[in-house]
Amino acid sequence: MYSLPLSVKYIKPSEDVYVTETVYDRNTGLRTFQRTTFNGLRQSPPDDSPSEIVFDKLGRPQQLEWHHKDELHRTAGPATVFRNTESGIHTSERFYIAGRPRDPSLGPQVIRRDPRTGEIKAQGRECDMDYETPFTKPANTPKPTL
Repeated sequence: MYSLPLSVKYIKPSEDVYVTETVYDRNTGLRTFQRTTFNGLRQSPPDDSPSEIVFDKLGRPQQLEWHHKDELHRTAGPATVFRNTESGIHTSERFYIAGRPRDPSLGPQVIRRDPRTGEIKAQGRECDMDYETPFTKPANTPKPTL
């Protein structure tokens, strides 16, 4: 079940309705999160825009995800992208098809880039990579000493 925007008066039988919900910070008025669904499941629209976006504290897209029927999925590029919001450079790209890392014969499952230059730092299979996002440190990062 899904609700229609108030401006929609009539949907033709040949049209699909995608619903995009956006969360705004009450104090700043900036976007913090956005999700697009189709029939209640996360779904990227036919224009290949992401189905989920997490914004940084200045309202800039930081994490983008593409889904098909609620599973990470994208054949035209990475299904998950982490961005350096200062430079716009993709710092991490992950490739999924039907909720699973793509077949290695199709290319790397993960690409990591330098956040300032965009130069590829590492690429390979999901299982061979430390999981790193803008919200976590890589597993081999030394712990600070007290």
